[in-house]
Amino acid sequence: MIRFGTVLLIFSSVLSAQKSSLPVGAGKDVVQRVCTQCHAVEVFTVKGNTRDGWTQVVTEMVARGAQGSDDDFGTVVDYLTANFPPKVNVNKAAAAELKAGLAIEQKDADAIVEYRAKNGNFKTLDDLKKVPGLDAGKLESLKQKIAF
Repeated sequence: MIRFGTVLLIFSSVLSAQKSSLPVGAGKDVVQRVCTQCHAVEVFTVKGNTRDGWTQVVTEMVARGAQGSDDDFGTVVDYLTANFPPKVNVNKAAAAELKAGLAIEQKDADAIVEYRAKNGNFKTLDDLKKVPGLDAGKLESLKQKIAF
């Protein structure tokens, strides 16, 4: 038989792991307090969004009963916008979209499109790193913005 203390310890560990998966940044504590009361971090961070998109998500959560002040919700939108930007699908985006969305040089965006046309879609970041001339370190720093 599982004891109440064991269940509480397991639940506490899961909740702690969820909260620690958020990137460090201004507003993290508010997001943890306001957003993780109802669901796991992965529910709202798996996909990036624009400021307008995050504002819409937060507005919907408030309508569903999320608790916090207007300042809290503004902080949540700021944090999510800064840490979970929209993703760029490197298998579908045109060179101009890659350049703008990933803040890379035109030659790098063109190289991605050319490589994709010759070799097919990318499945992983390691596949993308095979594009000649791309800086693997820069790609690593952009992985949060990349979708496949």
